[in-house]
Order: sequence, then C-alpha cells, then structure tokens
Amino acid sequence: MSAVAAAPAPTRFQRWLAAWCVLTVLALGVFGASPQLHEHLHADAGHPDHGCAVTWFSAGIENAGSVDLLVSPAQFPARTEPALPVRPADEVLHRLPPGRGPPLR
Repeated sequence: MSAVAAAPAPTRFQRWLAAWCVLTVLALGVFGASPQLHEHLHADAGHPDHGCAVTWFSAGIENAGSVDLLVSPAQFPARTEPALPVRPADEVLHRLPPGRGPPLR
C-alpha cells in the first residue's frame, strides 16, 4: 500500500472551468492567427492601434497596459543571539563510514 494519499476527484465545476479555459486559449490562438476570423469579431481589427484580447494574446500580451506591483522585502525579526557559523562538512563526516569518503588530494 502506498503512503501517498490519492488526490480527490475534480468536481463538475472544476472540469467545466478547465474545459472553458482550454477552449478560450484555443480560440484566442485561432483568431490571432487568422486576420479574416478576427475581423468577423469586430470591424476595427485591422487598425494599427487596435487592442483586444486576441491581439494581446498573439503579441504575447505586451500591450495589455502596465500593472504596477508593489513588492516589499520580507520582514525578519531582529536576532538577539549571535549567529553561529555553519560548517556543512562537520555534519557530513558522521554519515560516511571510514574508508568510504571522497578521495583526498
């Protein structure tokens, strides 16, 4: 018996949502590859300053506008005790049996 528990089966909503997402990406790719199909959606699809989800998707979504994200550095509490130096070699020596370690130079 495996120690890993099986993931629960997706709900009907999750399946429909996944199918809708796949179809949306597929439709954006098809409309982005075919200017004739894109013009069937709306008449101004051929203008150079036109922007919609199809043109953004086909251009790598660079024209979607700028989004400013505020990222702050993580806050760490001040330590009162001095930090101890870490020497990884000290922790590994007990794991290697005598004569089985790396070659000496």
